[in-house]
Parts: sequence; structure tokens; C-alpha cells
Amino acid sequence: QTSISILNKLTSDRSDCVRAAIALRKDISEEIAVVLANDPSAYVRHRLVCNPNIPVKIIELLSKDKD
Repeated sequence: QTSISILNKLTSDRSDCVRAAIALRKDISEEIAVVLANDPSAYVRHRLVCNPNIPVKIIELLSKDKD
């Protein structure tokens, strides 16, 4: 199991594939989800929406996303 501190560090990884993999994790915190909801990569944000464990308020935020 990956620790929360490692996941926090990986949210700023250069690779959007790494960030997208975090976005799909069932155990990410709401804090990490908020960071990823503001990710510059549409791919990462889309992966986050695909995660059924993301709070509704974050999904609502992403529903306004142009990408």
C-alpha cells in the first residue's frame, strides 16, 4: 500500500500517466482529489471523473471543465 505522503508527492509528477493512475485509486483522499481536479492535463481530470469514490462536489466542479 502506498502511503499518503508518497501519493501527495506523486500528484506533481511530470508524467500525466502517473497522475492519472493516482486519480483512479480508490483510496485517494479528498485533498488529493482536489489537487488532481485542478491538474493541467485533461487526461488526468478525466481519469478522476472515472473514479467512483470521488466526492460529488469534485465531480460537480469537473462538470464545468471545458475539456
